[in-house]
Amino acid sequence: MHVCARSQLGVDRVLQVTFERGDDSVTLIGEVMGRYSNVILTDASMVVLGALKHIHAGENRVRVTLPRHPYVPPPQPMQPSPQQERPKLDPFGSIAGDLASVLPRLAPSTPLCKALVDHVDGVSPVLAREVTFLVTGTITATTGEHHDLAAITATMRLIRDRFSPQRGQPCAIRQGERLADYAAFPLHYYGVEPALYPDIAALLDDVFATPANPMAGQKGQVAGAIEAARKIARRKIASLEAALVDEPKIAALRTHGEMVLAYQHGIAPGQPTLSVPELDLEIPLDVALTPVENAQRLFKQYAKARDAAAIVPGLLEGARHELEYLDQLAVHAELAGDPQSLAAVRSELREFSASPEELARQTRKQEKQSRGAKPQHGKPAVSPLRVRAADGTEILVGRSAKQNDAVTFRMAGPRDIWFHARQIPGAHVILRVGGRPPAPDTLLQAATLAAMHSQARSSTTVPVDYTEVRHVRRIKGARPGLVHYSGETTINVRPQPA
Repeated sequence: MHVCARSQLGVDRVLQVTFERGDDSVTLIGEVMGRYSNVILTDASMVVLGALKHIHAGENRVRVTLPRHPYVPPPQPMQPSPQQERPKLDPFGSIAGDLASVLPRLAPSTPLCKALVDHVDGVSPVLAREVTFLVTGTITATTGEHHDLAAITATMRLIRDRFSPQRGQPCAIRQGERLADYAAFPLHYYGVEPALYPDIAALLDDVFATPANPMAGQKGQVAGAIEAARKIARRKIASLEAALVDEPKIAALRTHGEMVLAYQHGIAPGQPTLSVPELDLEIPLDVALTPVENAQRLFKQYAKARDAAAIVPGLLEGARHELEYLDQLAVHAELAGDPQSLAAVRSELREFSASPEELARQTRKQEKQSRGAKPQHGKPAVSPLRVRAADGTEILVGRSAKQNDAVTFRMAGPRDIWFHARQIPGAHVILRVGGRPPAPDTLLQAATLAAMHSQARSSTTVPVDYTEVRHVRRIKGARPGLVHYSGETTINVRPQPA
């Protein structure tokens, strides 16, 4: 059996490789589409022989991937409103005039990057930002600033160039030790010199399989999942903040409703506003509604705002705590030095993402497995980092959210000293002194460990708070590792290996 043909579905992430053996052939189709990715095998007639994911009609009305069913390619990408029924522009078959006819129909404030992603087939956010930067000098340019046909022609030419085999060397962008981005072509919009690679294979080997750090690929997966959860949490916070209405506005809605109801007999049909001079009010009215309906509308808005004022602050506080927890997990994932530590972070993220029903089911399963279980003599359970100071004092460092909770509330005594980077996600560090005054060098060593195991570990100096454990309290209803504390002292330390 040998490869007789390779093809790509347009500019989409669908690759077809046909293998031939004698008079027969099969085609292996790889659809690289995030969580919708699949690998499908078909016969010479493009009838499905098998697939990694079997998609039934109940799961997808557009197409199924079941044996003995014809293979149907993914649906063609469509432009969003106002051109819902039109396919995206083909970057090879379209001309600059086609794009020039689309841009003026969009709101002038629409980012050009977004317009390119929405209306040109195969353009990713990274490609859109790079092309926008090369044409305009900034990635924040809008469609209202980009009507020049010469510039649009240059935009289409750059898009085609990036799709061509001669698109230039693959690159990676690094900011310090952190991998910021990578692409099949050089990226300039970061403003830093890209690291170039001879081919895609070399780039992917460096990004996902660095010999010096075999855990890099696993860390990247965990970090990506945490960042996806953080984005959801940020959107939730923004939505809740938008739902908040301050007390004066809530009271004004009620007053407006009462005034419309009181003056309803003096409101003429189609009247756009109601003036109440004695209260210096000008109340907008919906001309399509009667005075009573306008009053009811205002009372409904008042009730909704009043209820939000009572409920939303608590929800908002919980959402902010969830984001703090995810920020904490991100730090622990990046600092994980062994597979067990990373597995602990992954387990906590899985619990965070699970529904209450799933959590209850997992708890019951664990309790059932633990009853009568024999002691395990294999690998030891993941434990906090233990450091012995020069004077013999033990220092504990939490390496996950649950370990933070454990070192503070189960392993530490009330007169031990608790350390944490000030208002920065990171590890709980315990100096086990039991009420004895710590040596200055030992106290500094514990504070340095707290700075090293925090989000600010790359900073020149980090403020670290410390207080006795008895002054640290869990936040009621929050995730493990989130605490309130008082009676703290703050010192600035230089993050460095201790």
